[in-house]
Amino acid sequence: MDTCKPAGSGRKIKGENIDLYTIEEQALAQLSYSLALLQETSRSATAFKVIPITAQEWLSPWEAVSGGSAELDIWKSLISAYNEDDGKSWNAAILTKTSITPALRANALRAEYYYNLYNPFFIGFILCLLTLLALTIHVFWSNAAFLKAGLFALTASFLSQAIGVSLRIYILERPPVSTLYETILFVSLITTAYAVFAARKDKGTLWLWLGASLGVILAILGFSHSADGDSFVMLPAVLNTNFWLTTHVLCITAAYGFCALTSMLAHYALLKMMWLKSVRPEATLMKNIHSATLIALFFATIGTVLGGIWADQSWGRFWGWDPKENGAMLIVLWLIWVVHGRISGQMKQLSTLCSLAFLSVILGLSWFGVNLLNVGLHAYGFTDSAMYLLGAFIGAEILFIAISSIVIGRNKAHA
Repeated sequence: MDTCKPAGSGRKIKGENIDLYTIEEQALAQLSYSLALLQETSRSATAFKVIPITAQEWLSPWEAVSGGSAELDIWKSLISAYNEDDGKSWNAAILTKTSITPALRANALRAEYYYNLYNPFFIGFILCLLTLLALTIHVFWSNAAFLKAGLFALTASFLSQAIGVSLRIYILERPPVSTLYETILFVSLITTAYAVFAARKDKGTLWLWLGASLGVILAILGFSHSADGDSFVMLPAVLNTNFWLTTHVLCITAAYGFCALTSMLAHYALLKMMWLKSVRPEATLMKNIHSATLIALFFATIGTVLGGIWADQSWGRFWGWDPKENGAMLIVLWLIWVVHGRISGQMKQLSTLCSLAFLSVILGLSWFGVNLLNVGLHAYGFTDSAMYLLGAFIGAEILFIAISSIVIGRNKAHA
């Protein structure tokens, strides 16, 4: 039997040979292909989804037309009733629309509008820059007014960030720590808050420098992670659990913040020891470093345990050696090692400071590095630029710590 002909037929099957089609058939095939391609593209597209189906699901106009949306049918009825001046049909369509359209939170939409209009985190970034400017002027012109101005600007930055975080909580109706971008915002808020509190307590400039510097660094990091557009995203059902987002994720991000503060304090101590050619840091500074270390260890440990409980409830296992889980455990183990080494006397002050300065690398690997592996249940994706930046950061930190230990070691030998 000729495979080009169906049974009982004298006509050839045209199949995929376009030359066998007539001009009309070619146009119809092209139209069918274009419609299929448009439908497939609109299904995966995220832009211009303006027609609500449920509180979480919105459709683009093409999806509504091709899928026969009931919402679109109601709008057709409204237009028809309006053109025909049919009040009864108009009222019936309005009642139907009210019954199937999810209730929109007008105040939340208004809050999101003002959030995007004024961008409180950008305002907080500018205020951190003003804090650094006031502190720099204070270095060259020792005037208490500039110190007060720096404290005021950093406090205002904290309040601006707090407003931004509060707005995100109100708009999204969940804790603001569900994405990598949001964790950066929350860590910045934590570090700024602690810096303001410590600065008002100690009446010094150190905490102002630390808070403003971390605020600027984290703000720039946050801007780079929000460059892809809308940062108000919906979560998968397994993650959209306010209790665990409030407990586990807030604890972990708080640990990130205090790890950053601890590392910055250790960097400052090493720089000061090299500058003053001393062999040991000030007792007050070491006390502050030790306090920040213990707070970081507390939040990291509690957050890791709570994460295991959440994983057991969501995925059926407490621990699966997921890269993100390993990253959290790495912070805990590093801090425990340093704390026990210091308490037992196995680590001297210089070794302790170098290890705590290296905590920035451990934090970078746990916070960002494991995401670059593009594996595991917590991966945010791999990008070449992030890998190179993280590698450059780790190299710079290793170089700084090595130089610090060599210089301070020589000072100790000549003492």
